[in-house]
Amino acid sequence: MNGMASDDNTSSQEEFLPHYLQKEDPFASKLSREADIVAGIYLTIIGILSTLGNGYVIFMSSKRKKKLRPAEIMTVNLAVCDLGISGTWLKRHHAFICLAMIWAYATFWATVPFAGVGNYAPEPFGTSCTLDWWLAQASVAGQAFILSILFFCLLFPTAVIVFSYVKIILKVKSSTKEVAHYDTRIQNSNILEMKLTKVGRNSVYSVGS
Repeated sequence: MNGMASDDNTSSQEEFLPHYLQKEDPFASKLSREADIVAGIYLTIIGILSTLGNGYVIFMSSKRKKKLRPAEIMTVNLAVCDLGISGTWLKRHHAFICLAMIWAYATFWATVPFAGVGNYAPEPFGTSCTLDWWLAQASVAGQAFILSILFFCLLFPTAVIVFSYVKIILKVKSSTKEVAHYDTRIQNSNILEMKLTKVGRNSVYSVGS
C-alpha cells in the first residue's frame, strides 16, 4: 500500500513538472549525430569569426580611445556586447550614459529569473537555453513574466529600432535634398560669374575700341 501511495505521489508530482524536467537529461540534443556535427562546425566557425572581428574592432579602437567619436563608442559597445539622434550633438558622456542604461536594462531582465521570478529552460532541440514558456500555462505569475519579457525585451526594443531607423532615413533624404539644392545654387552661381566676366570683358573691349 505504501509503495502504491508513493508511486501515486511521484506520478502526481511529475504531472506538475515541466516536460524537460521529467527526463533524465534535459540538455540532451534532440538532433541526429550528423546534424549535431554540422551545427557544431557552423557555430565554431561563427564563434571564431565573431571573436576575431569584434576583437579587431576593440583593439583598433583602444589605439585611438581618446579620439573616439560617440558613434564609434556605440560600435565598440556593440563589439563588446557581441563578445560578452536627438536635436543636440551626442557628446562622449551622453554616449556613456546611454550605454550604462542599456547594460542596466539588459542585466535587469537577464537576472530576473535568479530572483525567483520566471525561469530558464532548455530549447526543444536541447542545444541552448531559452525562456521557460511552460510557465505561461502553469500560473498567472508565469503568464505575467512571459508577457513582460515579450513586451519589454522584444516589442518595445523593436519599436524603438524601427522608429530610429525611420528617422535616420528621413534625415538622410532631407540632407540629400539640401546637398542637391546647394550644388544647384553653386552651379547657378558659377554660371552667373561666367556671364558677368564675359560682359565685363566685352565692355572693356568696347571702351578700348
